[in-house]
Amino acid sequence: MAQTEETEKPVEAPKRSMMPIIMAVNMLVTVGILGVVVMQMRKPPAAHVAGGEGKAEAASEKGEKSEKSEAAGGEKGHGGVSMKLGEFTVRLRNPETDRYAKMVLEVEVATEQDKEVVTAHLPQIRDSFIAYLSDRTVEDLRGANGLEQTKQALSAKLKEASGGAKLGNLFITDFITQ
Repeated sequence: MAQTEETEKPVEAPKRSMMPIIMAVNMLVTVGILGVVVMQMRKPPAAHVAGGEGKAEAASEKGEKSEKSEAAGGEKGHGGVSMKLGEFTVRLRNPETDRYAKMVLEVEVATEQDKEVVTAHLPQIRDSFIAYLSDRTVEDLRGANGLEQTKQALSAKLKEASGGAKLGNLFITDFITQ
């Protein structure tokens, strides 16, 4: 008896493709990484620079209060009325490459009248802040000491340009370098 070729070959099970499994695992890993990146971007940078989880929560609460106070026209606190001075985005002094810093500042003023005086002098205040910040390097702004020195210098410039308004604390409510 002669066997044909059909009977000589063993019957093979159909091969399953690994491609859908690999794609599913790849998608899960990508979604996980994106989730971590999004969560890191949601952390307040100023609180992260200050260091410590407790400070991050406190800064987050301050940010929420300041947004509410701006909508309500100010919030009475330790220093009186809190007001935003705005967002400052400046090119830092760096000969090798372009580096930028973004900073959002708020100041406490004693009364609503002082708030109006500061608002009237806001162009001069912004001009002096931008001039000061654009002369800084990334190293000048690095760490808690760098930010504290920057805050002190900006407070002095604020007092010079504010037209005699009674001022309280200056707060960096957002900070990022790139």
